[in-house]
Amino acid sequence: MPRDVKDGHYTIMVRIEHKDGTIEWRDIDYVIDATAPELVVDVPEAVYVGELMHVTVDPLEPVKEVYVTLPGVAKARVALHVDLETGLYEGEIRVPDGVTTEELLLRVVAIDLARNRVERELKVAVSFAGGC
Repeated sequence: MPRDVKDGHYTIMVRIEHKDGTIEWRDIDYVIDATAPELVVDVPEAVYVGELMHVTVDPLEPVKEVYVTLPGVAKARVALHVDLETGLYEGEIRVPDGVTTEELLLRVVAIDLARNRVERELKVAVSFAGGC
């Protein structure tokens, strides 16, 4: 498919040749989607070292995968799971005990059905006392 074709719904006609030699023509619908999904991300304003941080993501379109990481702090990658009633993706990632900065970088990654990938980075304030 040429790269200059615009996003949208298209129909093409395909020729199918069966083993017995018969020819069949069929219309096939397909979608071109080169745009990554937009994300609405909800995280706490502040977290404590060692606690689980709850993350909720609304990808605003169907996606096949959403996950979160803590770049530069932990190698953990936590998959978020869809709530079939709300369509929101949710999960928890632990704030590592070794965090020494006052802000934690959280990266949310979503991959849509057309394999478009989007990353959204947020900073969350970190508290060092009084957590669970």
